[in-house]
Amino acid sequence: MSFVADDLAVALQHYFERRPGLDVAIGSGRLEEFVARELAQPGLLDQFVREMGLSKVGSGPVSHAEPGEGALTPFLAEYIAERARIGPDAPAMRIRPEPSGAPQPIVAVVFTAEAVLIIDTVSALAEDAAPSGLAVVAVRDTWLDERGRALRAIVHDPGGPADVRFSSPAAMAAAWILHLAPPEHETHRELSARLDRAGVRVLNPYQTSQRLDDKAETHRLWRTAGVETPDWTLLPFGTSSVAAATMVADAVGRWGGAFILPNDATEGREVERFAPGQERAAADHAARLLRSGPVLLRQPRGNIRFGSPPRAMALRVHVAWDGTRWEAESGFAQVAPSSEDPVASRGRGGSIVSLRQALPPDTAVALAEASECAAAALGPGSGVIGLDLVLENHGDSARAVFLEANPRPAGLNHSEPLLAPGGQGPWVTRALWRGLGG
Repeated sequence: MSFVADDLAVALQHYFERRPGLDVAIGSGRLEEFVARELAQPGLLDQFVREMGLSKVGSGPVSHAEPGEGALTPFLAEYIAERARIGPDAPAMRIRPEPSGAPQPIVAVVFTAEAVLIIDTVSALAEDAAPSGLAVVAVRDTWLDERGRALRAIVHDPGGPADVRFSSPAAMAAAWILHLAPPEHETHRELSARLDRAGVRVLNPYQTSQRLDDKAETHRLWRTAGVETPDWTLLPFGTSSVAAATMVADAVGRWGGAFILPNDATEGREVERFAPGQERAAADHAARLLRSGPVLLRQPRGNIRFGSPPRAMALRVHVAWDGTRWEAESGFAQVAPSSEDPVASRGRGGSIVSLRQALPPDTAVALAEASECAAAALGPGSGVIGLDLVLENHGDSARAVFLEANPRPAGLNHSEPLLAPGGQGPWVTRALWRGLGG
């Protein structure tokens, strides 16, 4: 059996899943050192061929990809380490061993978190953008030069996404900041400023995203515009524990319970629901969160649940700016892990289900219209917003109640079309690319 270099990179990443000593290296915090040492071992490729039961490894491309020669070693080390931390279900990355020209014009998803976890998102976005004549790639922040040009990228091609070094720095038509490692908000601010200085258009600039990250401000804008949204109370940073306990008890009493979360929470982190009788635990949770920043108390809403036994469900709807208007295009549903868990978020152990499974009959058009109104109420400046909402029964119809707006939506690759659930997919946004590609 012979390999082209891309296949060799993928095969070696899977091979290292069972490399002796890997678990010890992870536990000791010396993973990168272990991977680099193992890749530098003479005869690694021969050992790999022997253990995998392969007949031969072809010459040509593989001679450039031989780990001991170092052409792929730095890139392989990155991806082997990432997959070791995440687990064997993480995708493996193809790697082109030789530099090549960049596709044009480039729109870059600029990221700082694990590269292997953005592979499927790049594929979905690239397929969406192709009819508009745009090439969507993913570029880690460290792969940019001082002029905001890409030196390296994850590029989608017929064989699937691959890590590619460009033969010359590639200018970007626009950048979309997504998939950030903590601290997410500070990193977004720094990247937005860096790209702005380089003259690169940012589709979700920090100034706009900062407004959407402020959940209390989002609720205020929606309430002012007449968009259905829960009641809320903001505990400013610095609120005393005594005052916070009083406000928490009042909210739990008025609403029959309350969600308590950081005012800039993402993906369900630190979100808890408290019922009447749990005021002390609620106050303790709020006091702990107040050590880091403002805290939001939010009224529980949503009475349409999913499955049997019924579990809490929230919808994510992606609304894109096409240059003239907002268009609700795609989404998915998140379902709580159990009927007792009130938080429907994949970040809290929940699961993703399709819109086809989640939406009540004949609700998609009304949901799209409500989502477009909700996006418009937040003002201009964001390319794509991920709106989180719950549904409530009102007579013979289901009404959307909007909870949050996400300027850096995660899970984009799980999307399907909103107005044709179960149809062509994955589908994240075509409207954004139409607006950019003309």
